[in-house]
Amino acid sequence: RVAKTLEESPVNGTGNHGTRGSDEGKPGGAGHSQGDPLLFGKLLVPTNAFQPFMLDGVTRPTLVQRMGSFLAPVFPLFRAGIVSSFVGYGIADLIIRIRRLLLPSFVPATQPINVLYASIYTGLFMAVISNVRYQILQGMIEPVVDQVFAKIPVVKNALILLIRWANGFLGSVLAITGMRACGLQKLK
Repeated sequence: RVAKTLEESPVNGTGNHGTRGSDEGKPGGAGHSQGDPLLFGKLLVPTNAFQPFMLDGVTRPTLVQRMGSFLAPVFPLFRAGIVSSFVGYGIADLIIRIRRLLLPSFVPATQPINVLYASIYTGLFMAVISNVRYQILQGMIEPVVDQVFAKIPVVKNALILLIRWANGFLGSVLAITGMRACGLQKLK
């Protein structure tokens, strides 16, 4: 049963069972790379702009599909950035206000921030800057490390951990620098 399923899978190109019906291009239908995201519900895009093949392992993405892979995660990243930072900044602001109320002598090191603007900034930052950084990291840098250190998994894993840590640090520096440049985070 498993062998038959593998023989008929879209990965082997025989998932259409010899016919080319109305399922062509639809998720799960013939011509669909299993697992590849859809952009605007129509265009199959690779999960990373720099990957050589779609997830079916056979189809090479077009230039339009590669550009689409930059657009596909924009809304989810924007939404995640707004929601998480609204909660985070909101809780931090609430704690600072409670502390100032309970300890009138407390003076915070920064000026109060506009939680809404900071959340919008963070959503935009994640949708644009983080998206591009991770596309490059996962599509160009990590495959080189994987290939060069394939026979030394401990070194490979340590390097990928270090590279991802450095990327996170770079993201934090860029985010804070951008917030300061936009006037969202100011020291007193």
